[in-house]
Amino acid sequence: MGFFRFRKNGILLLFVKPITLKLNKEYKRAYYRGSYKAGPLLVTYMVKNNRRMIRYGITTGKKIGNAVNRNRSRRIIRAAFRQLLPFLIFRRVWTLYL
Repeated sequence: MGFFRFRKNGILLLFVKPITLKLNKEYKRAYYRGSYKAGPLLVTYMVKNNRRMIRYGITTGKKIGNAVNRNRSRRIIRAAFRQLLPFLIFRRVWTLYL
């Protein structure tokens, strides 16, 4: 498991990187049990998590375009998520499906 660093008031804090969802049943759990927020470009499903870590998964449909466009959109979403991660660390632990 990798670590990432975050500075808060001059103190260096180390956190474990969030884990990605890999199994189909994890995504189905987010669909059926989770709450969601929908915007014009993105739908986010959130499920409460009993573990002490943030887990997330990103999927893109064929509406986005060909494989190159889908992979690029996933990279952009992943980069935005990484920038928001320090603000999510101190909140409740969730499983996010983007």
